[in-house]
Amino acid sequence: MNKKDLLQALMAGLAFGGIVYGFMMVFIFFIEHEVNPDEIFNPQIQDINFDIDYKVLDDAEVHPLDSSLPQPQFEIRIQNRYDNELLEVTATVDDAIDYIIEYSRFHDDLFVYDLKTKELVADSATINETMRALKTEEQLLIDASQHPERFSDAEIFELLVD
Repeated sequence: MNKKDLLQALMAGLAFGGIVYGFMMVFIFFIEHEVNPDEIFNPQIQDINFDIDYKVLDDAEVHPLDSSLPQPQFEIRIQNRYDNELLEVTATVDDAIDYIIEYSRFHDDLFVYDLKTKELVADSATINETMRALKTEEQLLIDASQHPERFSDAEIFELLVD
């Protein structure tokens, strides 16, 4: 691109900008109605149509802050050197543990805290270890039922008592 082409492009750009500016000025000049900000931000109530379908309201879910529902008492957080993020809030410890069991295959750094005391209640590592131990005992029980000759009476009794 030489100087002549550059100057022509700049002049065309300036001309187009001047034309747009001129149209905007003419448009603004001919606007006669001044808008009152109160009309925009505070519309009159009678202007709004309130057609309420009460059948839909009857089928609606109860608001989460309804006092008759269990209130959140535990929070589940993912915490590692990159994240410290709230993932879920639950009403019971059992719900929190179910959440951790469901998602711990994706994360090994989930922690459950009491919302009131901010104390650690459970973590995914402990829950996963417990679940593995339970599965091991369950597998041992299945083996003992299929092949009782491999286990002593004391071992079977220990499996059944635990």
